[in-house]
Amino acid sequence: MIINLKRFFAIAMVLFIAACNTEKPKEEVSMDTLSTEIPAGLEEDIPFVLPSPLQIASIFKKSGLVYESHVTNPVGNVNKYSSRLSKSLNFGAYAADLSYCVLNNQSQAGLEYMKVIRKLSDELGISTIINSESLFKSFEKNIGVEDSMIAILSNIQEQLDQHLQENNQEYMSAVFFVGGWVEAMYIGSQLVKEKNKLSNRLVEQMTILEMLNKGLSMNPNKSAELDKLISDLQEIKTTYDNLESVKLLNEKPETNLEDFSITNDELNKIISKIQAIRSTIING
Repeated sequence: MIINLKRFFAIAMVLFIAACNTEKPKEEVSMDTLSTEIPAGLEEDIPFVLPSPLQIASIFKKSGLVYESHVTNPVGNVNKYSSRLSKSLNFGAYAADLSYCVLNNQSQAGLEYMKVIRKLSDELGISTIINSESLFKSFEKNIGVEDSMIAILSNIQEQLDQHLQENNQEYMSAVFFVGGWVEAMYIGSQLVKEKNKLSNRLVEQMTILEMLNKGLSMNPNKSAELDKLISDLQEIKTTYDNLESVKLLNEKPETNLEDFSITNDELNKIISKIQAIRSTIING
């Protein structure tokens, strides 16, 4: 089960970064080394790697994302989350909010989001990664220095991935990522001003929805809450697949996504679905 999950998200990482046309933090792999084609005979022991919330936020920033404080998940909501799944999803959501603040030089807001992430990490049993005083002091010291902040967030992501691997909890990466993915999609859908660019970005993101649901379905902690999350994500995918523009696109797979856009009505249908699942997540 875990081996298969590694395969799903190794593939997702290739597809996701290949779609990202933005300036890259230093730790990212060069676009020249990536392909959107899945290699034949993908190794079973391929490292378990997910795109970070920072990478998602970077995609939308390149498309004209502006900063508005009202679109993020309020820090006060952290006390609403009681189940492990809800805490994990909002750990991901707050990580996306933190990345959004860092990329827009919002120092004080970023510090507040770091605090709620620390709180959730303690409740989730991963406090050794986030709660170290040296890391937090480094965060405070470098607030406002974008390159340093990106390096710190990237280091946190790497440590989290390693911790989950070492503790045979790779399946939790799917949950963290879904929370961050939904939050980033919501922020992007609200604030990217050029709708044609927004539709392209959303279309790119739809390619990994099926893999996300397969990853979530491998979670050993089954619950009605998890089933609802999977159902909501599937509803987004179904809505997207049934758009007339997408049906036409599927008939012409050679179409360059940069030359393709869905209509405003179709875009609004997707945005509505994203808003609904995001509301469910942040309201606990």
